Amino acid sequence: MISGPPGEGTTRDGSGNLGSNVVELALSQFETREFDPTLAPLATRTLSAMPAVIPYRAHLYILYRREDRGPETRFISYNAVEKPGDFEAFEAFTKPLDAFKILDAFLNVKSPDEALHFLRDTGVFLAHESGPLTWSVFERWQRFAESMRNADSRTALLAKVLPADLPESLKDAEDIGQLHRMARGYIDNTYLGAREPEPPAWFVTGRLKDVKGAKARAATLETIKKDHRDFMRWQATIQGEMAQQFIEPRPETYSIAFPKAATGENYRPHLVFDVHSTLEAIAAAIYVERIAGVVWSKCPVCGNSFKIGSQKGKRTCDRKCQDALKKRRKRPKPNDR
Repeated sequence: MISGPPGEGTTRDGSGNLGSNVVELALSQFETREFDPTLAPLATRTLSAMPAVIPYRAHLYILYRREDRGPETRFISYNAVEKPGDFEAFEAFTKPLDAFKILDAFLNVKSPDEALHFLRDTGVFLAHESGPLTWSVFERWQRFAESMRNADSRTALLAKVLPADLPESLKDAEDIGQLHRMARGYIDNTYLGAREPEPPAWFVTGRLKDVKGAKARAATLETIKKDHRDFMRWQATIQGEMAQQFIEPRPETYSIAFPKAATGENYRPHLVFDVHSTLEAIAAAIYVERIAGVVWSKCPVCGNSFKIGSQKGKRTCDRKCQDALKKRRKRPKPNDR
């Protein structure tokens, strides 16, 4: 369960220069804005210029159910509020969540059952959801998020050409070429799945069912195909824009704000990220950690991600994995026996 305001232990402070002129851009579009810190958990990461906060309010009126058809598991979203204009009901299903706890929980999901619980706890996975979410797509978003959080893999994926010697965290990655294209901003990538060139047969049959006459059927079929191509382009654009949020958020998604104290006085200015879905909250959390100087890597022994901290040369997550890595190095090579 991911809930409740964060305690004192949830702050992951870091030092380092603020990347990509985020504060300067936020100041350039500055507006005097206040927000009440009681409305959402203020889990912060202190940047070199100011604290950053992600006040995410999860829309839990969007629920998910699991559907197993064929080899793929799908998560179907549906609205728990029956009346579209029932704003009190919508508000009752809205809950403040800690974006950094969501990030940790997301990367620890290991099965479709765990994914379903995660989705039910966090609400809308991706704004403008374009059809059912599958387990394989969920896993690939996990891989992408972990790659953007890991310093070595992020550097490799953002390079113009993939390095010949890939970091350990990417050596077992599926479809590395398309993962690279997604990170580089090519919306025609197929990392999250191939784009269907034609609409599914069952959909075409249903649309043509009541259409009479050869000419009318031919015109309707052309419209169906055009709508399908437009939908595929729209889907690719939505996914591509979401992927870029992990690398550098759009200027309209953050601003400078002043939290208001109970006394009525304003606290120091905060860099506030405006997020509307689980993936947006995850992307903002990863970005804030990075510009705050929090560096993550992947353990070559157990595969878990770990925070490097002040130990720049640290290669494993703990002493046990460190000893295991040393033993690997001491083993004689086959040619030396």
